[in-house]
Amino acid sequence: MFIPTKMVSKHHYSFFNSSPADCTHCSSYNNRYWIHTCPVVSITTQFGVSLHQYADDTQLYIVLSKSDTNTSVDKLQNCLSTVHLWFSQNGLVINPEKSEAVLLSTSQQARASTSPLTDVNVAGCMVPLTNTVKILGVTIDHNLTFNTHVQNICKSSHYHIRSLKHIRSSLFSDIRS
Repeated sequence: MFIPTKMVSKHHYSFFNSSPADCTHCSSYNNRYWIHTCPVVSITTQFGVSLHQYADDTQLYIVLSKSDTNTSVDKLQNCLSTVHLWFSQNGLVINPEKSEAVLLSTSQQARASTSPLTDVNVAGCMVPLTNTVKILGVTIDHNLTFNTHVQNICKSSHYHIRSLKHIRSSLFSDIRS
């Protein structure tokens, strides 16, 4: 099974002095977020960059090929610059400090890669590549093993189980057993 290498750039942005934007293809006109960000889909499509949006997070991603990594990364960075410009013109701002970038690949692809890529330009700031990115509560690591996610779930479960131990004596006897 071949999993293409992907470059994922995750952004967090917020509203400031915002005004309505034209959005004829949005499914929900009552949602302020969607009204303001629907044109971003058109922008990313022009650059051949894929997009996922949820609440105030946007993930832009592109498939990288071994032979043409620089062109793909340039395309992503040009798209990010255009999205940043559109946001600025429409009362939104990208927060580069909350932005993350990760290069996803299998461990075999990572060993074979000679990519010198270490960071991505987001809104004029260089965002270094990370080993993990958290998307909708799922921690995705750069080799797609999900080991970090499983460790995080185990830590959280252990914490909550220990918390229950402290309140056990307060529970009714029929619940304790």
